[in-house]
Amino acid sequence: SGHPKPAASIAPTKRSYAIAAGDVDADGDLDVYLTQYKTAYEHGNMPTPFYDANDGDPAYLLLNNGSGRFSDGTEKAGLAAKRHRRTWSASFTDLDLDHDLDLVVVNDYAGLDYYLNDGRGKFKDLTLRLGDFRFSFGMSHVLGDFNRDGNPDLYMVGMGSTTARRLEAMGTKRTDFPEIDKHRMMLAYGNRLLLGDGAGGMAQSPHNDRVARTGWAWGSTAFDFDNDGDEDIYVGNGNISGKTAQDYCTHFWRHDIYEGNSRSDMSHRKSTADHLPFHRLRIADAKRPLASVLEKLHGENRKNVLIVPALFCADGTTMRALRKVVRGFEDRMTLRWRPGLGGLGS
Repeated sequence: SGHPKPAASIAPTKRSYAIAAGDVDADGDLDVYLTQYKTAYEHGNMPTPFYDANDGDPAYLLLNNGSGRFSDGTEKAGLAAKRHRRTWSASFTDLDLDHDLDLVVVNDYAGLDYYLNDGRGKFKDLTLRLGDFRFSFGMSHVLGDFNRDGNPDLYMVGMGSTTARRLEAMGTKRTDFPEIDKHRMMLAYGNRLLLGDGAGGMAQSPHNDRVARTGWAWGSTAFDFDNDGDEDIYVGNGNISGKTAQDYCTHFWRHDIYEGNSRSDMSHRKSTADHLPFHRLRIADAKRPLASVLEKLHGENRKNVLIVPALFCADGTTMRALRKVVRGFEDRMTLRWRPGLGGLGS
């Protein structure tokens, strides 16, 4: 008919972030591992526990029947227990050199999970073998032979935190949350270079401190930049900062990791929003004049307001009227204009 048709009978995904393809069950066709990422603070929820969160939207192992139709094989493959991670990246690769595809999964608010394939599409979780070296605010990963011993290694990029290091150095802890304090620096440490032994085992490199800190890191890759015969690492990092000295990271480490939970909680949402460097404003309908809303915020001594019109405001006449109102407040408030996006609400 010329129209796309669903390839698998699964619930609609919300935020599909990573996908890996390979023949996991050795039947000659490509299967798919599909992950999702549930945004923190959505409806006021906080990834919990912040070091081992498994409270997101589900990942799927989709098995190909040979004709381009897929079925959910997650449970039968042994991958269901941690399918609700908040996953940024995943790969099929042969970690134990037995000629089948194993699985590595890198997750925010958790770190690395890895599974060995028995050759028939059944996976065994060996993550605990890594001990504390598995923890990270995992973003991306890259595979390679970094120590040139012939075995596959893995470099996991995870965001480090200067705030957490400062609190650790000060000895600032909460005795009523011992597990959270125990895991604080495990998560905030940064990147991890894990060296493989060729049998499915991995251990952190003794030289890991040299490659641990790359700031607010996201993507990564590896190749021989300087043509000297070994693999080098490239990490992409950075974020857009607000024009303010306020730092949400401090509030995260002193409050949210202790008080947040996985349930929808509008009061927690408000608490988090209050510590953002600006107030996000959504113009939801014409019954709420923008001028009156801005007057109210100005009366509350709000200095930084992000103006975020809803999609319906794309109408030219409406946009011109909105811009006229905004210009009238620019001498009293710092207003940022982001047309065409949704917002948190005021």
